Amino acid sequence: MASRLKTSKFESWVMTYGVQRLSATLTGSGEEYSASWSAVYGWLRGEHAPRRAKARLMEQLSGGQVTRADIQQHTALRRSQGIKHER
Repeated sequence: MASRLKTSKFESWVMTYGVQRLSATLTGSGEEYSASWSAVYGWLRGEHAPRRAKARLMEQLSGGQVTRADIQQHTALRRSQGIKHER
């Protein structure tokens, strides 16, 4: 049986907010915030982290439920789990 990955605060918030909604909200906030669905899923998998401006905006969108530190911790957690990514 496969072990379940620990869910981070950031991941929980994104799943509640909605990947499609987050992508649309970020993209609608200006070119520097543009993020595709695949980029958001990449953040969730820990393939890469959102840039500082996007992380700040997500902190605002969450009403402070998620901080930039939570986002960084999520990325570090996923990377420490050594998940191989298919491309």
